[in-house]
Amino acid sequence: MIFLLTIEYGSDREKLVSIYNQYKKMIMTIAYDILKDYHEAEDAMQSVIMKISYHLDCINEVSSQKTKGFIIQITKNHCFDVYNKRKKIVLEAEIFDPEVNDVDEAFLYESTIGDETISELTKSLKKEYAEILTLTHYHELTVKEIADVLKISEGNVSVRLNRAHNAMRRLIKERNIGESDVN
Repeated sequence: MIFLLTIEYGSDREKLVSIYNQYKKMIMTIAYDILKDYHEAEDAMQSVIMKISYHLDCINEVSSQKTKGFIIQITKNHCFDVYNKRKKIVLEAEIFDPEVNDVDEAFLYESTIGDETISELTKSLKKEYAEILTLTHYHELTVKEIADVLKISEGNVSVRLNRAHNAMRRLIKERNIGESDVN
């Protein structure tokens, strides 16, 4: 909490201390649930508190549901970023390891199809389809977890996921990417 010394106004400092005291356990729980590592969760908690300090003007009442939701969203976003960076570093280490001789063809399919990457194709889809595909395949969330994040029913998640996959198949056909590449 050393960064508290950098906050000039006493009321802002008191508000941040109050937020920290009230929400530290919740932030730590969410961070640990996502990161599955106590030390990374502690680091994430400190980073989240710092991010909150930059947005203190958005918080009118510390104990409100709006504030709680705001803090939950910041925590989840930050932790998913940390998780994905960690996952990316591990993947890069495995790919560029000179001792690894065989290349996983499934990984190559995941990263590129023809001249376009999967991420480029995903960006061409409707926002809700791109979002559901990203949560499913990139963040590796379950249908239930996606339903919780998007605040929609699990059935709705399944329907969107099915439509997103169909839209991706149509897009691949439109761009004349060979069927053998897709299967």
